[in-house]
Amino acid sequence: VFNMSWDESIKIIDKVMRIQANYVVEARDLISAVQTAGPAIEAMGGSLDDLIGMITAVVEVTRMSGREVANAFKFMFARIPTKDTIKALQDVGVNVYETANTFRPITHIFSDLAKNWNNFSNVTQISIAKALTAARQYPKTLALLKAWPTALKAIAESQSAWGESIEANNIRMQALDKRFESLTVSFKKLGVTLAEAGIIDILKTIATLIAGVSDAISSF
Repeated sequence: VFNMSWDESIKIIDKVMRIQANYVVEARDLISAVQTAGPAIEAMGGSLDDLIGMITAVVEVTRMSGREVANAFKFMFARIPTKDTIKALQDVGVNVYETANTFRPITHIFSDLAKNWNNFSNVTQISIAKALTAARQYPKTLALLKAWPTALKAIAESQSAWGESIEANNIRMQALDKRFESLTVSFKKLGVTLAEAGIIDILKTIATLIAGVSDAISSF
């Protein structure tokens, strides 16, 4: 997706972790959404940042999963170039073409639509949303247009993200070091514990130490 090299794909981690830190959305949820709708928005000339920002805005408002929102967007991106959707957008003054053979950037289309969104009647809003997505999915399109300023803000933050994955990894490693330091002290005390305890207590002590090691590893 997005024709990224391995090194470039690492940037996805920075982007989703930046968004996770600033919005009510999980990084793993965003990655799942990118896998689902990435090819569809790419086919429309949209970017990874566009998709992350748009997904973030809807997830924050609806509390739906990223994959659920992405499924709706996958159909939406595929429908935008269709005759009926183009007409529905043109009827409310939104042009989808950059030239006779190319489409405008996806964010430009939605920005134009969102600019006058509150001036449309409820019936018109629903009609446009249904033209953009399948009938059952239109509430997600409504949510996107209502939260479009949030989408633009998240897009900008995704574009500027850098170094979040390194910082997060350093924090995790520091925490892991502290846990193992604590476990090391416990193992040093084990000799004394074994000498003083009976066999049942010895087994309980060993089990506790093993569980501590497992918890420390599995949490990272």
